[in-house]
Amino acid sequence: MMLQLLYPWWMLALPLCGLPWFWPVIQPPRGEPLPFSTLFLFPRENLSRHFQWSSREWPLKLLRSLMILLLVLLFAKPYFGTLEPHREVRILDDTPSAGLHLKAATENILDWENTFQISELLPQDPLEPISFQQDFPGYAAGSPSLATLASVLMDRFPEESRLKLTLVSDFQHTQYWFYPAAVQPVNWSFERPEGLQSSPNLAMRNPKIKTEGLFEPRLFFKVYGNMKATGDLRITVLQQDRKVGETRIQWEGETIPVSLSLSDQFRRLQPVKILLETELPQAGFDDLLYFQESSLNDLWVGIMTSEGPEGMFRHGLHALKSALNASETFSFLVRDLEHLKDHVPDVLILLGDHPLRWKALKDGPPALFIPTRLGDWKEYARQYPRSEGSETQDNQSLWPQGQWLVDWTQAPFAEDWQIRRNEFGNFESETRGIVLLETGISDPWGSLYRIDEFAERLQGWLQQLEKRMHSRRLGSFYSGTRKLNSAIGYSRLGSGNYQTPENSSSKTNSSSNSKRTKSFSVNLPPFESEMRLMSDEELQRMQTFFDQRKPPLQQTELGSAEKIKQWLLWIVLLIALAEISMILLRRNPDNPA
Repeated sequence: MMLQLLYPWWMLALPLCGLPWFWPVIQPPRGEPLPFSTLFLFPRENLSRHFQWSSREWPLKLLRSLMILLLVLLFAKPYFGTLEPHREVRILDDTPSAGLHLKAATENILDWENTFQISELLPQDPLEPISFQQDFPGYAAGSPSLATLASVLMDRFPEESRLKLTLVSDFQHTQYWFYPAAVQPVNWSFERPEGLQSSPNLAMRNPKIKTEGLFEPRLFFKVYGNMKATGDLRITVLQQDRKVGETRIQWEGETIPVSLSLSDQFRRLQPVKILLETELPQAGFDDLLYFQESSLNDLWVGIMTSEGPEGMFRHGLHALKSALNASETFSFLVRDLEHLKDHVPDVLILLGDHPLRWKALKDGPPALFIPTRLGDWKEYARQYPRSEGSETQDNQSLWPQGQWLVDWTQAPFAEDWQIRRNEFGNFESETRGIVLLETGISDPWGSLYRIDEFAERLQGWLQQLEKRMHSRRLGSFYSGTRKLNSAIGYSRLGSGNYQTPENSSSKTNSSSNSKRTKSFSVNLPPFESEMRLMSDEELQRMQTFFDQRKPPLQQTELGSAEKIKQWLLWIVLLIALAEISMILLRRNPDNPA
């Protein structure tokens, strides 16, 4: 341990310590100006007067010089620390792209002492996918930042006050570009084998399934990469190892938007794998793209009626379809139960005269019953606000004035169905699992379908049903992202399709026989597939940044800096008091100041 300065450039102010000695020379004249232009033309008597070293003057000037010296030291922030790192650690980048570039150049690095692979420092989370690429090379959970790597190693070597970390990597252009966030109490150095060249590669991104017409799903995505050669590409869409789509495209060196039709064998509730095949030489580690639709973004709503589509338009079917179209939700009419088996919606809207018509839907998708004829339920209904002479509701209600509302707890089948209000304020059957809306959406019921917020409220009811789905589709994520961690509880997952129990978490074991499940897909971040490497100049700029940026202090060093600061402040205070005392003692009682 030796004394160091956190801000050594403040030592450039040390010449100010001579200011008390030279001040009489540089201060502005108080009387008649002297007729001399330079210091060397001063008469001898004037020089002796300005630079006098009398016993009365020099102690005071010495105290003032010492005070300036201590103030400069305070700004320079001295502390006790080590000049060099205690331990040197090497990190070998084994992410897919780096593993491809460095395979031949780094065979002997792992034999060195204190050498770790990224996959060793940041092991993947223990959640097994239901489908994945068996021969996936390298660390398949994304590219960690420099700050993450430094934090892991500081935890591994807590006894070390300083670490020197050497990262051996191919240094993709998009991988470590945001390095200013990695300023930590470590010294970074970067090493790349000579002669590395960017490998050509093609990959896929931004998949999305849209349904055109009644049941004509199409898959949209983009093919991109740094491949300069041109050639044919074959795209195959797989679902449970069966082909549900295929197309061929021509790669011309630029990003290509792709659209292909999915066959009748495609099932929305199941994830897919998109396979890219080509005879062009490329990396190949990202030729599989995993995709799962999101329930919230791709909700399918089936509508069943008890009187046929023609008769149902006068009971609110037109308003219902318009509101669903406004929310960009795909909705379709379900003819009967057999039709429902072939085209399973996420949620059902039952538009009819009586809930008992759908007894057979007990184990079907979550359903919302909307009554059609007011006359069938007027005995159990009231208008909002309450009739004259009764207590009115608050004006923040969901319902417009005069809307008829049914109290389903008073219906004849209420006891058998065990109808209660759920957590969202709607009526729900505990035995049937059907949510019952307390009003209709046609003219006899009121003006609900004509208000501006009708589409928004319908979307809210659908989202409540979505939370009751047996299988929730969370969508597709990139490994190593906060979005994945917030949705799943894990962040370092390898590429693949996953399905877990709904009540599972990253910290606890859940029951394997849970009825509710959630499914999602994980892929490598897109920048991992961009094989362009940092230039030598860019890599040198990154190295220079860390060389010029002094790492922050450790806790022990911060403690020593704080103690030294307190001592210096006390000394400055004592010197200031001594100066004041000397000035007071110098005064002549016969000749006060």
